[in-house]
Amino acid sequence: ACAAIGVTVGRGTDAALEVEGQFLLPLTELRAAWSATLPAALGA
Repeated sequence: ACAAIGVTVGRGTDAALEVEGQFLLPLTELRAAWSATLPAALGA
């Protein structure tokens, strides 16, 4: 079996990824960073 190290908490705009004992990252911030990666790398 695998141990969970992170879970999602909250709903809607309050949703976040919580990595136990480390950090809490709002999903809106995570999505913005993920969505910007390729355009930034390709100069778009």
